[in-house]
Amino acid sequence: MSKYPTWNEFLGKYPNGTEDVFEALCRFLFRTRYGLGDSLPYFYNHAGIETAPITLGKDVIGFQSKFFSGNTIDDSQAKIIKDSIKTTHKHYPQLNKYIVYTNLAFGNPPAGKTITDRQKGIEDVAKSNSMTIDWMFGDNVLDAVAKIPFAYDFFSIFIQTPSNYHQQYVSTMSVGLRILILILFLISKKYGLNGKTMFLPS
Repeated sequence: MSKYPTWNEFLGKYPNGTEDVFEALCRFLFRTRYGLGDSLPYFYNHAGIETAPITLGKDVIGFQSKFFSGNTIDDSQAKIIKDSIKTTHKHYPQLNKYIVYTNLAFGNPPAGKTITDRQKGIEDVAKSNSMTIDWMFGDNVLDAVAKIPFAYDFFSIFIQTPSNYHQQYVSTMSVGLRILILILFLISKKYGLNGKTMFLPS
C-alpha cells in the first residue's frame, strides 16, 4: 500500500455511478469479513439489504451500503436508513444483525450523551425490529480497505494510477467497464499475473 485511501479521491474517480461502485466495495468487504466465497446470492434491487443474509451461530446478518453527500448524516439520510431497516425486517424477520456501511458519520453528540439523537433514533428503529446495528462509518471503511490488499487494489487501480496518462485513461471509462477491469485485475492478482500491464496501457 502506498498511502491511505480517501473519499475525495474516490469521488474524483467515480463522479457517476458512485453508489454502485461503493456497493461493490462494501460487498467485497462483507465477504472478506466473514470469510465468504464469491457466491453470495442477491436479487436486483435487493429488498432492505444488498445480498441474501448469512447465518453465523445465533446471528442472522445482512448489510446495507449508503453513500451519502455532505459532511455528516442528516435527517433525510437517517430516514433512508430507517426505511431500509423496516424493509429488511418485512422480508427477513429472522435477521438480527444489521451492518451499515457508509462514507459519512454522525456529528458530535451533545454534552452528557454518547450518541446523537439522530443515531439513537435509527438504533431505536432497529431495536423495535429485533435488530442491532453494527456501524461502519467512513473512516472505518477506509481502515478496512487499507488492511485488505484486494480492497486497496480496488482503490489503487482507479485512484492511484502511476501517471497522468493512466489517470486520464481510466477517468474516461464507464462504470461498467471499470468494474469489469477490477474483476479481471483481482483474477490476475490471484494467479500471480501483472494486472497493471494486462489492463492498463504502458
